[in-house]
Amino acid sequence: TFPNGTGSTNLTTLVLRANKLTGPIPDDASTRPWGTLELGSNNLTGTVPLWLWNSSTIGRLTLAQNGYLTGGIPYGVTPTSLTFLDISYSNFEGELPSDIGNWSALKTLLLGFSPRINGSLPSSIGNLADLEYLDAQYTSLTGPLPQSFASLSQLSKLFLTNTSVASGSDSLSIIFNLTKLESLYLENNGITGTIPESIGNLTRVLRLILYGNQLEGTLPVSIRNLASIEALDLRMNRLNGSIPTSMSYILTPTVIYLSQNQFSGCFDQPTVITYPDRCQIDANLCGCTTAGCGVPACPSRGSNVSVVDKPAPTAECRNGIWVIPSSITLSGGQVLIRNPTLIGGDLVIVTSNSKLSLSPSGGA
Repeated sequence: TFPNGTGSTNLTTLVLRANKLTGPIPDDASTRPWGTLELGSNNLTGTVPLWLWNSSTIGRLTLAQNGYLTGGIPYGVTPTSLTFLDISYSNFEGELPSDIGNWSALKTLLLGFSPRINGSLPSSIGNLADLEYLDAQYTSLTGPLPQSFASLSQLSKLFLTNTSVASGSDSLSIIFNLTKLESLYLENNGITGTIPESIGNLTRVLRLILYGNQLEGTLPVSIRNLASIEALDLRMNRLNGSIPTSMSYILTPTVIYLSQNQFSGCFDQPTVITYPDRCQIDANLCGCTTAGCGVPACPSRGSNVSVVDKPAPTAECRNGIWVIPSSITLSGGQVLIRNPTLIGGDLVIVTSNSKLSLSPSGGA
């Protein structure tokens, strides 16, 4: 059970995660000016006592993975020093309190994988001026996204996977104006409409996941501004048109997934790849042309190509495409290529007359 006598010590920090604790959080613990309580991954029972929600001293509260804790976050509480709250992977239930905007110190709010949390985000959430990290994925939260969400100017991580929080027609326009975003996960949100030009505001974003929505229309030219992107996943939408040449400004992508859309034409802009990994497009999109690629055509069987003309000295021609063993160190650590992917640990350069076709799992 929760340690006895915790209210009679000078202890202000208590870290007891993953200790198989049982029973309720005792009321006699309320007399201490707690700064940190980390009680995650236990078997605590009952509801969270009101004194804990109303603490004026606690800054970090972790109750995640306590499946027997019940109840929700009550209305009218003011944890004025709370900067970090984690109730993920739990059975907490109900709506977020409409006055959560009064939790003025909050920087991190982790609700993910708590499927009984429901309702919509309250409009007062826009008052959380210091909020940096919001994880509400795999909850039962729904939209629409309040207009006040645009005020979360410090937000850098937003995880809304498998909710419908962002399903409103103007949700992307609201979110794409949060210019400090680095991780944005909006997978399976039922988002409709087109991708707005304001996507170009996300100049710091590293991971942008829009997989499994109902987006349509063409990719905006402003996508060129995603200069820091490491993972871009647009699979399973209704996007169409050609891949804009402005994507040539996206450098060193780790993963680009464009498959299961209705794109046409060629994905043939040059990209400087420092650490090439995967690129997944549909087989109907042709590979790059040799012109301007710096990549010679792969020779036919039985013919030779000089070392000078190879993409790299150790390059081999396999089934019409150049393959460079991934262990090779290229000059300066970079090589100008088109349509990079890894197949069997090798870096593949797709040349003219070749098409790139990878499995949906990206198993290249």
